[in-house]
Amino acid sequence: MAYIEGLCKNCGSLIQVNPAQSEARCIFCWDKTDSKTAVDLLNSGSTTKFPNEKISDAPPFEERMNYWRQEVGDNSPLKKAVKPKHNYDNIARKEEKKNDGLSAVSRLKMMKFDLLQVPKVSLKNRILLALGLVILPVSLLVALTLPKYIQASSVSVSLQARMGEIVQPNLLAEGRTTSDCVAILNNDISSLRVVVKTVPEEAELKTMAKNLYKVCAEITKSEPTQVNLQVISRDKSYAVQASGADNVIISELTRTR
Repeated sequence: MAYIEGLCKNCGSLIQVNPAQSEARCIFCWDKTDSKTAVDLLNSGSTTKFPNEKISDAPPFEERMNYWRQEVGDNSPLKKAVKPKHNYDNIARKEEKKNDGLSAVSRLKMMKFDLLQVPKVSLKNRILLALGLVILPVSLLVALTLPKYIQASSVSVSLQARMGEIVQPNLLAEGRTTSDCVAILNNDISSLRVVVKTVPEEAELKTMAKNLYKVCAEITKSEPTQVNLQVISRDKSYAVQASGADNVIISELTRTR
């Protein structure tokens, strides 16, 4: 009789159920599950919660290995290696005798080829060449990324200096100042993270996002694609996105505990 699939009632792993037997054992946690229960759990969907308890009556190691072989692998013995019918060493020797005692490899070695000769390079020049191959890409990478990094640092410092135009200091959590706000500014998407005592009203959140959009546009001298504002308090947290001076979206952030 063919096996059918079911779920372990302890860990929820997929198990093979023999309909002719009253129960099936899980090869992961070694718990026993009634055959009908295992099939019902598979058909019940993902709403079932599994306890994942440690099974104290797990079978001994050798019995578990036998169970693994039966359920997972083929337990049939390996076939004995078959000796080839032809002795290829003797065939090679016969071919060598036919060619005046020279094999194909030996004949190839005796042939002369006018191949392109690779010039000899001294150890000093090889070291200099290796250093050049390492230094050149590093220099190009630095030359491409350093100006962008300097520019990003400069505009972030400018944004930090104008933080008072975006966040009122009296809104910040106790012991925090505007210099504690985390700001990331570039020409496309800018982000600001603020920790406050209590989350202000929706109108105040929109005003903060609009001010952030305005300040970012003035610093970068171009309107950003989007600005993200995170306002975090002990009770609630909100994410505010502004993709224009008047296009503002507010959503509450869920917390995992």
